[in-house]
Amino acid sequence: MLLHQIREGKTSAYQKLFDHFYEDLVNTAYRYLYDEAESEDLVQEVFIYLWEYAADIEIHTTLKGYLFRMVKNRCLNKLKAVKVIDSTNTIAIQQLFEDIPGEEEVHDTVQNERYNQLMRAIEALPDKMKEILMLKVRHNYKYEEIADQLGISVNTVKTQLKNARKRINKIMPVVFLLWWFSR
Repeated sequence: MLLHQIREGKTSAYQKLFDHFYEDLVNTAYRYLYDEAESEDLVQEVFIYLWEYAADIEIHTTLKGYLFRMVKNRCLNKLKAVKVIDSTNTIAIQQLFEDIPGEEEVHDTVQNERYNQLMRAIEALPDKMKEILMLKVRHNYKYEEIADQLGISVNTVKTQLKNARKRINKIMPVVFLLWWFSR
């Protein structure tokens, strides 16, 4: 309905959509880019694209799912364009904890089993590394906030998160990470 109104040029419908999804879309982009300004710019570009091409857009899911998928794809394209690659073919650990709207659900028993496997891998981490990881992924703390709270340097936080990701990647099968994309 909103898309239909946007196609008709109704700015109030567009503003309503923007107001409703902007913050969540920026947060989603931030999980990939780790840059607030870039995340905001990317989401604004998505909304500009939606406004300019509303008449041509074909949505086969929900408008919400379409917007989140578009943000995700643009983030991945941006990372690819600046040659940020993931040589282990995995995603950031933070993404493991997030639900990506508009995606199909995986069977509950598989989901529970793999979630438990992830939790066991995290529990196997050294205490300080686990604490840093949980502050980042569960509480969405910024590097500086983690460093301040724990009395360590930002570089230590980054190194610990990188090492946590490597350890979990060694324990978790690659197939598991594909499952997280479908959550």
